[in-house]
Amino acid sequence: MKAGRRGFIVTPETAIRFTEASVLLTYIFAPQRADKLRLFMFRVLMIASVLLTVTFFLSLLLSILENLDKLVVVIRSLTFMSSLVNYVIKVVIVRIYCNKFKRLQSTLKNFIENADKFERKIIQKNVDECWKFQLFVTIGSYFTTTGFLLGPLILPQKFPTEAVYPFSTENKLVAMIVYLQQSIGGYQAAAAVVLDCQMAVYLWYLCDEGLIEKLQCGVIVIFTALNIYTFIRPADRLIELTSNRMSSKVFNSLLTLNQKMRKTCLLIIHRTQYPVLIRIPGFLETVSNQYYSSVCLCL
Repeated sequence: MKAGRRGFIVTPETAIRFTEASVLLTYIFAPQRADKLRLFMFRVLMIASVLLTVTFFLSLLLSILENLDKLVVVIRSLTFMSSLVNYVIKVVIVRIYCNKFKRLQSTLKNFIENADKFERKIIQKNVDECWKFQLFVTIGSYFTTTGFLLGPLILPQKFPTEAVYPFSTENKLVAMIVYLQQSIGGYQAAAAVVLDCQMAVYLWYLCDEGLIEKLQCGVIVIFTALNIYTFIRPADRLIELTSNRMSSKVFNSLLTLNQKMRKTCLLIIHRTQYPVLIRIPGFLETVSNQYYSSVCLCL
């Protein structure tokens, strides 16, 4: 992020780093250039996070079963349970397609690093349009979760949620562990929401790449059309000159030549009674302005 005439300008590199940091709890990106021990610890933490979320989900389910007559408790628990399910589903998906996401992220970074001025201008335009909304979604998700988890400080409740456990939570150490579990679960749910921003980054990248490719193809088409027209003009002239309607001036000019040259010219004229046409059967019709004008008219 840097200051500019219009305030702070978020560069594409900053946007990528911010998005990566905001979705760390979803374990979408494994450590780069890591040894076997770090990769093993990464998988252990991922599995532990999923198990922690599942146990939290079951505790909320118990709270619903024990408080069916309390509509507010049921709604709060169902809301949090849906967020936890969303987290687990997304973690499973990113693990299934982890290699593809890794290649896509690497391609995205290489694309930005090697982008020319024109490509970078398009990327920067999209970043300028979206970074405020993405920042709002990210900060809003984590701040909302933080406020929810700080509820016991001002509300008459022991934990952020009404989750019920099959053991006593009166012990301070147990209470701290339960509170930590619910806090981690809350931030995991927030990370699952923010993960959509990471997917949006990929979609914007594909849109940018597609737009640039379309513009490049447009330039190629224009210059190809000019190239074709460069050929069809002389092709028209060639058809005209080699037709059987040659000007009488050409024949009169033969009288000024010696006998050998006249024979040579007559031979050439005889060989050119049919127009010389540039054609590739089944692929390219007669190269002429008339033909390409008819094609453009049909289009």
